[in-house]
Amino acid sequence: MPVRPAKWTDIKPAACTAALAFWEDEFLGGCLHPHRAKHPRSFERWFLYDLYDNYFDARTRMMVSYPSDRPDRITGMAVWSRSGDGGKHLEASQSWLNWLMGRYIIPIYTTIDSFVRPNLAADKAACKDMGEDLHPPTEHCFGDPDYKESWDLELLFQAPQYQGRGFGKELVFWGIARAQ
Repeated sequence: MPVRPAKWTDIKPAACTAALAFWEDEFLGGCLHPHRAKHPRSFERWFLYDLYDNYFDARTRMMVSYPSDRPDRITGMAVWSRSGDGGKHLEASQSWLNWLMGRYIIPIYTTIDSFVRPNLAADKAACKDMGEDLHPPTEHCFGDPDYKESWDLELLFQAPQYQGRGFGKELVFWGIARAQ
């Protein structure tokens, strides 16, 4: 199962794949986006904005899987984030253009776009409270000194028709190899 670093042109197809992969998910689909059947493009854009942010984050590595006979077809993605001194080193080696895109251009674009095309699939109250509800129960995990230097799997998804074929396993193994 081939895996490669994501390119800019992979982001939109990956967002579409993420929406398909999480369509039936109880939390991201049902709880946060209960109106996704009526507004599927809003659900896709929610993933798109997140993937745009991750693409220009120097601490993040995005890997995509694809069928060996169709390298242009994105079957899934893993978003890995580096913390600690290793993450600081990645951030320091970032080009000024990527820094500018990640800090200013993409956030301005997504803010304007979300104002013009609001997320109609979302339950606004659930999305607003999500961070507040999750923070206290997980705080002890991220304060641990041993946690400071690591690779974290931020997001992993596979298109439903490619699940169970080993693509996700390859995306996970990529990050485990880096962590070791």
